[in-house]
Amino acid sequence: MKNKLSTLLAVPFLALGFASGVSADEHIEDTRNCGDFADDPQALMTFWYENDFSAENDPHDLDGDEDGYPCEIQQSDYNAFVADLEADSEEPATPATGENTEDGVANDRDCDYFATHEEALTFWFTNGYSADNDPHRLDGDGDGIPCEVTQAEFDAFVADWNSDDSPSSDDNTGSDEGEPLPDTATNNPLMILIGAGLAGAGVLLLNFRKKKEINA
Repeated sequence: MKNKLSTLLAVPFLALGFASGVSADEHIEDTRNCGDFADDPQALMTFWYENDFSAENDPHDLDGDEDGYPCEIQQSDYNAFVADLEADSEEPATPATGENTEDGVANDRDCDYFATHEEALTFWFTNGYSADNDPHRLDGDGDGIPCEVTQAEFDAFVADWNSDDSPSSDDNTGSDEGEPLPDTATNNPLMILIGAGLAGAGVLLLNFRKKKEINA
């Protein structure tokens, strides 16, 4: 009887010990430490961020000083990492318009966005920007010229821009006013009547000559 009782009492303890051993093995197998990320702080911050770890939720004991940041990562570095990560995850903004929103400029541009100075200048003039109207902050020195474009480049672009905007001489042809009248043309009614009379006299003279030839 005592042996059966001892056996019954031992079974739960054995089962509990076995379960604890399995859990302990799994915990050791999955545990990460700061040495695993020594050469890759980005991977460390990604691991910490994606698992939503914190000073209160740190199953891998990566936050030794319990400041909320793993493996002595600086707060500024981690915050910058999170800001970049969340910015990359946002949906692409609409094409840049330069319109101000509550959060700043829609689809903000910087000088590195433009492959050439010509692209930067085209964007600048298309939106009518200036030193006093520079929502994208492309004119860092406030001289009215974006992205460190030289004065010579700016002046040449302005000349081409204004030339392209002005109407060409070809646009003046075929206007509603028509071509100039020749010097022989007239709009005088008297001259028109005289011309008609001369034409009629010519016709009568021609008929008279034909009748005379027939009677001859």
